[in-house]
This record gives sequence, structure tokens and C-alpha cells, in this order.
Amino acid sequence: MDIDRFERFAALVTDHPLILSTAERAGVILTRKEHCHCPSCPTYRECAERAGDRAFCTIGESRDDCIIDEEKGCICTRCPVYLDVGFQKTFFCTRGTEQQQRILSVLEMRDMVY
Repeated sequence: MDIDRFERFAALVTDHPLILSTAERAGVILTRKEHCHCPSCPTYRECAERAGDRAFCTIGESRDDCIIDEEKGCICTRCPVYLDVGFQKTFFCTRGTEQQQRILSVLEMRDMVY
């Protein structure tokens, strides 16, 4: 079974815990926000822009219920952050981070078996 880039990345972080300070984490998020394409997505909302919400692949679902179940399209797969990390999931603004979505998929499959 071939392991994808994201799983290698997650394994690296898990096997060698990366402990970031609050300032370092903020720096990572800021860098990803600078490169993200969220604001040009058809699902993106003006209230998300006012709140400074972007880089949903990193921060998870939209805060303050700004973007909820209104999925009008997704451009995540064209984002440099998405391509760099090797994500496979989409609609991070409504469905959560890559990790959250993968965990949910595993739990849903497990529920189907039991």
C-alpha cells in the first residue's frame, strides 16, 4: 500500500513531535493565509473576509458560522498550500481540516462494519 504525502507528513509530525510556540504557530498560519486562495472560492463569504478567515485547511471550519452548509464550489485543489502538503480532501471551510475529515471517514467506515 502506497502512503501518500500527507500521511508521510502526519507520520513525521507524530513520530517526531513538533512543538510550536504560539508565535510560531501564528507565523505558520499567517504564511498559509498569504498563499491561500480561499477568498476567490465561490463558497467563501464576505463575513469570512471581515473576520480574516482563510487557510481553512489549517484552521478548520469557518468561525462564527459564517460559512456553513452552503457549498457552492471548491477551489482547494488549486491552492499552493493544498498542493504543497498533499491534501486529498476539500471544502475545509465547511467540513474541517484534512485530518478531521480523514478521522471522520475512518469512524464512518468503522460504524458501517459494526
